[in-house]
Amino acid sequence: MKQTAKGKPLSENECQQLWALVDREGEAAVLARVRVSRSALYRALAGLPVSEGTRAIVERDLGTPRSAA
Repeated sequence: MKQTAKGKPLSENECQQLWALVDREGEAAVLARVRVSRSALYRALAGLPVSEGTRAIVERDLGTPRSAA
């Protein structure tokens, strides 16, 4: 069965913050910190829709307020 992410992409600001975190700490450290799959991380970085769970985890780790669904 094909799985697709439902939800919305991260905001442009969140994407920029996430890229800065990856640049500063490295991919492996960010993956260990946020505890999402590599594909979920790169969906978020690419501005593609991500699941609400991934969005919540990234927002928590970036310190951004929870956006409305």
